[in-house]
Amino acid sequence: MKHFFTLVLISVLFCSTAVQAKTFLVQPGGTNATWRSATAGEEIVDLTVLTQSFNGWYNNAAIVAGDEIWVIKGIYTVTDTVKIKGGEKLIGGFAGTETAAAQRAKGTSAWDFTNETVLDGNNAVLILGAAKSTTSGTLIDGITITKGKSTGTVVTAAGVVVGSNTIMQNCKVTNCETTTPNSSAGGVFVFTGGKLSNSFISENKTAGSGGGVISQAGTEVSGCTI
Repeated sequence: MKHFFTLVLISVLFCSTAVQAKTFLVQPGGTNATWRSATAGEEIVDLTVLTQSFNGWYNNAAIVAGDEIWVIKGIYTVTDTVKIKGGEKLIGGFAGTETAAAQRAKGTSAWDFTNETVLDGNNAVLILGAAKSTTSGTLIDGITITKGKSTGTVVTAAGVVVGSNTIMQNCKVTNCETTTPNSSAGGVFVFTGGKLSNSFISENKTAGSGGGVISQAGTEVSGCTI
């Protein structure tokens, strides 16, 4: 009987420390960009109230694998690279009334969202970056990436770096640029094991190689207009 109670106590302690997946509902703030009321497991993030940039919030937020970050329509000017942590789902294209990503209003193209979510690098920074190897389940979906710029000595991309185990889909990447001879893609760099699908890559350039997309061996690029 003594051993039975010991096992029960261990089970209770283990269950109490489990981390539940969460959905962050991100908005730029203001009366024209307001989420519905949050429900259980959701947290509204109003960047105006927090007086933070999108990258400032994202890079310091307690985002863990399994979390979803829903980003409402609007232009988010980033002042530094938004750093993908691994295992999360970053999803744009929301009006603010949806309760599921499948409810987002779209046009005829996979990347044509009625309520566009734009990450704008202001011609100054790599916009969206990931480590070479990321946790399985990482997703980037429904985001417009524009005006990224990288000027470092060795650069992989100015728009988006897609790590392994990452799917980037239904996105647009436009007007991004790398400026040094050792640089790679102006738009998107995909590491081995990454996937780029159903996306629109246009008007990107580089002083190195691969103005639109560079994909390493063992990647998958499909359904895109480049």
